[in-house]
Amino acid sequence: MNRREEIILASTKVIGNEGIKSFTIKKLAMNLPLTEGAIYRHFKSKEEILLAIFDHFSFIIEKKITTVLLDENLNPRENIFEFFNSLKQIFKENPELIYLFFSEGTFIDIPALTTKTLQMMDTKIKIISDLLIKGQKTGDINFEIPVQEFAKMILGYFRLSVMKIKLKGESDNIEIRLGEFFNALKKII
Repeated sequence: MNRREEIILASTKVIGNEGIKSFTIKKLAMNLPLTEGAIYRHFKSKEEILLAIFDHFSFIIEKKITTVLLDENLNPRENIFEFFNSLKQIFKENPELIYLFFSEGTFIDIPALTTKTLQMMDTKIKIISDLLIKGQKTGDINFEIPVQEFAKMILGYFRLSVMKIKLKGESDNIEIRLGEFFNALKKII
């Protein structure tokens, strides 16, 4: 692991413990065998670290989701469940990411992160929409509302479920807590 990646992972842990609003280079340095100056040699600012965290974990998420979506043994309905199972697994393995990806207003003051977050949302809506359309064509999924709106509802419910876990401090029980989401999803698609 290189120094930048070490800083990214330590930053993620600090955010998970302290929250994103309390994240500072000073607190980060206290969690690493580095000085603040050494951190600044790798990253110019807190915002640059946040961008690096976002990019690092976005890549991991995309890689995992792409693997699921390319599985030709699954029908569209199963692909949707595996899509959310992949997200659940990532958040289970990295609960601190919940604070990064689901914090209200996290990126409002950082335009580059706002843009990346919106792009990620649009990508997820497109993935779910495409699977819903494919499922309608094959007869695996049946519903009567516009596909994009339905995809937004599903993703919104997932986000709400994850936020509830975060706010209750139950990220160690993510498997159990997201069971409600998966049970509801089974009923609606």
